[in-house]
Amino acid sequence: MKIIENQKVNNMSRVLSVKRMSGEGRSEDPGYQAVTEDFISIFLNGEHLQNIPCTPEHLPELVIGWLVSERHLKDTRNVENVTIEGNVNDGAGNLTALVEAGTSCEDNTRSGAGKLFDPLDMNDLSNWEWIFKLQKRFDLERPLRKLTKASHSCMIVRIKADGFKYNDLEILYQSEDAGRHSAMDKAAGWGLIRGIDMSSCILFTSGRISTAMVRTAVASGVSALATAKPLVTDGAIRTAREAGLLLAGIDEETKEIYIFS
Repeated sequence: MKIIENQKVNNMSRVLSVKRMSGEGRSEDPGYQAVTEDFISIFLNGEHLQNIPCTPEHLPELVIGWLVSERHLKDTRNVENVTIEGNVNDGAGNLTALVEAGTSCEDNTRSGAGKLFDPLDMNDLSNWEWIFKLQKRFDLERPLRKLTKASHSCMIVRIKADGFKYNDLEILYQSEDAGRHSAMDKAAGWGLIRGIDMSSCILFTSGRISTAMVRTAVASGVSALATAKPLVTDGAIRTAREAGLLLAGIDEETKEIYIFS
């Protein structure tokens, strides 16, 4: 897969002047830090598919992740070129992704749903030490979140068993984006572009999990999807159960784990 990036991106956030209201009246606030949000037009073999919102960073990963999650791509090995073009300048983004891919009936984006966790007793809290460790590390590498307090993030983590305990965690990649879906697409795309064995990995994300996000996790081939908050939709639970994907959430305040599937 050849990746060509011709785009120019200035910053992932911008300082804007806004009006701030207080009990004493309105005053200028010249230092509001806003997450950059633009749109990228995705073309596959010359066909325009969609314009999707994004924070303009790690765009090839975003595009591949989106194409797989939307089932436009089955075999990522047949992707020949990913070209990103355009400029991001003071909010007037004009980004285009041109993807060239061959055809294949083989589907290499999903293998062994949930197999990573099959040996574990899901009722034994000690088997869930890995999710607490991820929660502690989750906020350490989120510079955009620290700057703006308005971005979402997703980690792709390789997890290995130490006997029957999953204590060996390797954070392979962490994305940030203004949107939850785009942050997850970036993480999934990162693994797929690099040929990572996704069945040995999990996705750990911020915010509420929707049906579409579960579909992204399923399509990418990971064994589990976990959220830093126990917020999921009924469609997400149903889709995860149908696919055999482990779906879990954690409550930071009570230290409780929610197992949805």
